[in-house]
Amino acid sequence: MRALHPLAVLAAINGHITPIKANQVAVDTPLGLILGSNSDSRFLNAATGVESFLGLKYATVPRRFAKSKLVPEEGNIDAIIDATEFGPYCWQMFQGGGEGGGIPYYDYQEQSEECLYLNIWRPEGTSPASKLPVMVYIHGGGWGLMGSADPPLWGHHLAGRSVMVISINYRLGIFGFLATDEYGSNGMNGIDDQVNALKWITRYVKYFGGDPSRVTIFGQEVGSASVCYLSVNPSAFGLFQRGIMQSGECIVGDDRPDSIGLISGREGYDITLDVLNDLGANSITHLAKRGQFPAHEIATALDVIYPVLDPSVLADFPS
Repeated sequence: MRALHPLAVLAAINGHITPIKANQVAVDTPLGLILGSNSDSRFLNAATGVESFLGLKYATVPRRFAKSKLVPEEGNIDAIIDATEFGPYCWQMFQGGGEGGGIPYYDYQEQSEECLYLNIWRPEGTSPASKLPVMVYIHGGGWGLMGSADPPLWGHHLAGRSVMVISINYRLGIFGFLATDEYGSNGMNGIDDQVNALKWITRYVKYFGGDPSRVTIFGQEVGSASVCYLSVNPSAFGLFQRGIMQSGECIVGDDRPDSIGLISGREGYDITLDVLNDLGANSITHLAKRGQFPAHEIATALDVIYPVLDPSVLADFPS
């Protein structure tokens, strides 16, 4: 059956009847009743039927340059969540207006600092009893581009192979990799966002029919480097069981070719001081004021983006 029985919906929302359309599929979770699609026209070219749940918010950003927080369950049990459209991109170098560099979907997708969303594709007819293996894709883009809404990254084809596919956003550029002091604090917030996405998945994927004990993370370029970082990150231990690295790595050292490694807190903060000077901000606190420094005006402040070793995320350089 593609959707919850109306009586189940009635129970889920405390007596308020919500009709489920023929093209909808509903999943009851502690976050609320989530309504996805079983016939999204974008995914009909899959070899087999798939169901999709798009734009699920997994974390919030309490303030600019701060670590993200998982979305709370409190007070949400009666919510009805529309999961039929992708969430916004995280702010990045391409901001629309024809700047997409031959990649047209950058030119019409919304960008936001509140961008921590994920998407789920699963085979048609999946239920909580299915306990499917889960594959979580982490996009590349040099820490400054791309997002989970990119059409080449949609998971509907892979989901047709009896797996659940999840793609995630994480903060990019100045918003995800700016050290706020000489110790590197907050310089790996983009990686920490990924940890929160995995925590969300561990907690809620069972309601969608996924098995939280069979999670594989995989990614390309800096998404592959992210797999490397997560594999040695104590905060991510137990949140996934396998990793697939497609081209990028995170081991650092002198003259290592194509390394996508960390820089030290001191190096990272020197970059931050240059950014503050270039943007006319007198401190990180000043730059964090969204009214004075709109996101679109500072999103391209970093020409080259490096994760900065943040001891609260990773104790030392991988080796």
